[in-house]
Amino acid sequence: MAYVMHADGRGKERPVIVAKDYSNVCSCFPITSKKHAGNYKIKDLISAGLPKESWVSFGSVNLTPDNFRRKLGTVGEIDIIGLQTWLRSCIKI
Repeated sequence: MAYVMHADGRGKERPVIVAKDYSNVCSCFPITSKKHAGNYKIKDLISAGLPKESWVSFGSVNLTPDNFRRKLGTVGEIDIIGLQTWLRSCIKI
């Protein structure tokens, strides 16, 4: 869980997936409970520590250590593979 600021200046505590840890800044993908076309649906909710259906939003955010609140879970193997495939399709590698 991390505090994420939105473009309109308002912020919200939400789950995120840390994609890359640069020690003073982490590149993260926000997770939402609202289904949006093109987002990745998390399959292993139990490992991720999520209580209901959730989707990963494309478009990373950079967060500093003080943004992080607590750890919910870990991305399961099925979702690691799924996220890699999804990201490749989003950026057309």
